[in-house]
Amino acid sequence: MVDWLARGRYPVCLFCYNIIDAKKQGLPVNYVGPYGLKEGASTVPITGTLAMMDRAPHAKATRVFINWFLSRDGQMGYQRTRIPSGRGADSLRIDIPKDDVPPWSRRRTTGKYRMSTRPEWIDMKPIRKTIQRARLETSKR
Repeated sequence: MVDWLARGRYPVCLFCYNIIDAKKQGLPVNYVGPYGLKEGASTVPITGTLAMMDRAPHAKATRVFINWFLSRDGQMGYQRTRIPSGRGADSLRIDIPKDDVPPWSRRRTTGKYRMSTRPEWIDMKPIRKTIQRARLETSKR
């Protein structure tokens, strides 16, 4: 996707996490973040979502883990383990340091944020239809 963007085949690339590396290599690309949008940026719990099974065999142990994971130490550890992936992870906690979170992945203290994963907004049919249409168009070229 980044190669197509750099060659001018497509003007925009969504979810291109390696765009900063491409820019460092001298490719004619740039990262445009959502912070300039008047609507605000979105935030999602994609990699940090926790769930607890109903009637789990060790429910109390699960609760202890969740309590630790959401604690200051747990969230600092979570941030550190996500950094090597290149995507970064900025915990929603504001009482922990953000030095290890890549600048492009940090939430800002000003501006609006919306949780974009509300169940009523997650209808995958239009998204699948768009992807299918894009695949058909590229296969015709």
